[in-house]
Amino acid sequence: MSNKDKDTHPPEPPPDAGLAETEPVETSAAESTDSFGPPTPEELAELRRKAAEYDALYDKFQRAAADFQNSRKRLQRLAEEQSAFAIEEFAKELLRVSDDLSRAAAAAGEHQTVEAILDGLHLVEKDLYDVMARHGITLIAVERGDPFDPAYHEAVSVRETDDLEPNRIAEEVRKGFLIHQRLLRAAHVVVSAPPAGQSDAQASPEE
Repeated sequence: MSNKDKDTHPPEPPPDAGLAETEPVETSAAESTDSFGPPTPEELAELRRKAAEYDALYDKFQRAAADFQNSRKRLQRLAEEQSAFAIEEFAKELLRVSDDLSRAAAAAGEHQTVEAILDGLHLVEKDLYDVMARHGITLIAVERGDPFDPAYHEAVSVRETDDLEPNRIAEEVRKGFLIHQRLLRAAHVVVSAPPAGQSDAQASPEE
């Protein structure tokens, strides 16, 4: 037989070859007990310490939540009391003005002169405005000839006049007020306009 007739395939491995690589690694009973056994005293002590810390933190959280709710209720009650007290003080001062007005009306019935009655009414009016100003309510200053401002004025009518420029205040009909620099009530005013003949002459071109 020649060399060409010889089998050139590599020799087959023995039947048991490679089994050692696939066999599971056995662990001893001692190693298994160390991995999954009951916790050690040190581990139990650590767990108890962490549980105690959690309980302490949870107790602090509950106390803080209760304190927050109590503080919120206390502040709300204080705000309500302050608001009620502010209204009470305002009412007391208005009652004093009402007393002055009653005295002025009584004096008018005693056949006093018109000038004396008007002086008494003006004093009551001034006292009323002083009370309102102490509580943040102030008058909107309006003078004849002031420009009409829709932010503070409300036009109730138009008056033709030649002694004022158009869109000026000719008369104040009802006073306006601010509360803490915000509009409370606009002043009712009469707005000026040029006379009809004058406006027509201005509108038509000269011949």
